[in-house]
Amino acid sequence: MEWDDLKYVLAVARSGSFLGAAHLLKVTHTTVGRRIKSLERDLSQPLFKRTRDGAEPTDICKRILPTAEEIEKQVRNVSIAAAATSAEPEGTVRIHTAAWLIDNVLMPSVPAFQSTYPKIQLFFVGDVVDTIVDDVSPALSLRFDVMAKRNEVEAEIAQFPFSVYHRRDKDPEMMRWATVTGGPVRMRTMAWLENFGVSKDQVDLLANDAQLIRAAVRTGFYKGLMPELLGDADASLTRLNSGPPDLKRNLRTITPRRIIAHPEVQAVLAWLRETLKSEDQADGGSAI
Repeated sequence: MEWDDLKYVLAVARSGSFLGAAHLLKVTHTTVGRRIKSLERDLSQPLFKRTRDGAEPTDICKRILPTAEEIEKQVRNVSIAAAATSAEPEGTVRIHTAAWLIDNVLMPSVPAFQSTYPKIQLFFVGDVVDTIVDDVSPALSLRFDVMAKRNEVEAEIAQFPFSVYHRRDKDPEMMRWATVTGGPVRMRTMAWLENFGVSKDQVDLLANDAQLIRAAVRTGFYKGLMPELLGDADASLTRLNSGPPDLKRNLRTITPRRIIAHPEVQAVLAWLRETLKSEDQADGGSAI
């Protein structure tokens, strides 16, 4: 068994299906099935129970998963430890992530970062698509719901609670649904709505950024799932349900392996870890 095999096991377990794992790993559905079947043959027992809705981990798979996750963590730590360092890194680093994260979490700490690293230019790209990799400047992503591809390194660095909000002076029972969607995979916000019993024809408004969902909810016509960081900051909004968050989502950095050793990239990754650590509101809650 190799680490590359365990990546497929983790992807299927996390996504709940072979097709979902294929989307996460950026490979074909057939490749996922072949790799899992080969591993099951080596182990002489099934790792997943195939169902009409997807794939469920068997007991042996559940015992393997904690070890696979620990190996994943150690592989990531080795990559970071081996990265080169520099007394005065310089260059441009692009950061692709959701606009609401840039606006509300990252931008306030940019002045302190650039005071420490005056020769590093930050280039923010507000989107929810894959990182655009070219030879112009190093680029990395901050992503929910997306796993690294084979040529990338990922690290989970923060967990954000999401809840359903509506305008406090309106009856939520009379409102339609709005939610965030976008990117190459089926986002957990959409999956949560389905599990909550909200059908697709009940979702009237979609957007690719949580700030747009908040703007929609402010109209009083919609209720929507959004980060508590945004919803709680708006006095005109209130949560649909009191108590624990409706959903917790892990945020990952995803960095191409070919640039992770660049000194300017290491400086940016360290800054992101420190900045987002202070914003992790989950207090050690369960992972996605």
